[in-house]
Amino acid sequence: MALTRTWDGSYEASPADGDDISEGAGKIRNLKVDVQERGVVDHSWAGDADDGKHKQVTYVNPLGSDPADVTDEGVTYTKNVNSKAELFWKDEDGNVAQISSVGAILAAMSATTLVKSGAYPIVAADRGKLILANANGGAFTVTFLLAATAGNGFIIGVKKTDSSANAVTVDGNGAETIDGVITRTLNNQYDVEWYVCDGSNWHVLVEEVTGVAQVVNTQTGAVNTGTTVIPFDNTKPQKTEGDEYMTLAVTPKNALNWLIIEVVAVLSNGAPGAGKMIVALFQDAVADALAAVPEHTQEANVADFPHTMHLRHKMVAGTTSEIDFKVRAGFDQAGTTTFNGAAAGGIFDGVMASSITITEIAR
Repeated sequence: MALTRTWDGSYEASPADGDDISEGAGKIRNLKVDVQERGVVDHSWAGDADDGKHKQVTYVNPLGSDPADVTDEGVTYTKNVNSKAELFWKDEDGNVAQISSVGAILAAMSATTLVKSGAYPIVAADRGKLILANANGGAFTVTFLLAATAGNGFIIGVKKTDSSANAVTVDGNGAETIDGVITRTLNNQYDVEWYVCDGSNWHVLVEEVTGVAQVVNTQTGAVNTGTTVIPFDNTKPQKTEGDEYMTLAVTPKNALNWLIIEVVAVLSNGAPGAGKMIVALFQDAVADALAAVPEHTQEANVADFPHTMHLRHKMVAGTTSEIDFKVRAGFDQAGTTTFNGAAAGGIFDGVMASSITITEIAR
């Protein structure tokens, strides 16, 4: 519906204080028309008892993220999912429910369950069911039927019910994909995903994972020293710069999972001038640092004072093979760096410690 007038700053400034009073009646009539034109888009406006009631709700400009929590308030809104505007609900406690996806109303799903403990090919009669997958006896795969057979709108769910380390793999059937990948993996007890078919491939409707897949950690109070600098400039720190002080390996459970690497490093340097300590994180044999942080650790003529530095990096695992993370550190000018101490000696008899913690988050 085309609007008679544009409601902008110029419109809101009219009538001006100096306008003739005789123009007031016309402007008031115009205002009534303009308000009605906008209200009638979604509301009844027929001059009866239904005036103001909704005929529909039109959502524009899908949000890029969920809105903030507000006490005693809930909100419906749209958000882009796979480049499509989908409808969501969020309550005051921050719980988010996706209501629509690819033309299906998720809130309307009413599922029956089917228990499986071994490889299972989904059939047409399983439409709308939740597969309760028990992998205690070993890892196995649940395979979708062909998308052309399932048809647009076919919904199915898979949930891993056991606490074993055995994974339940969901296979899109041959070359058919699930959100662009051939398979999805449920690694943790009570991980669950719902899927919908578009007639050619499959999409994740709802995903609920239990969170932390594993945590690995190393901590040391051992003193070490080094003299290799890391330049404070606009280049990525290199694996030949600084000195290596800590390493930690992790074997991801799922290539799609997040890895959060958190580093705590206690460092000092004996250089007499002002400068910056730099901590950098590296992966395997890759030359460039994944992440780096600097800190202005000392002023002129104040040397060898320990500073606790923090670095946090988040990445997709990308593999289920072992990844070796390495922490290197160095001052930005010549001098001796001491790790877990000062002036090449210890402080607090080893209880002043540095660490690496890697948390794998299931997706």
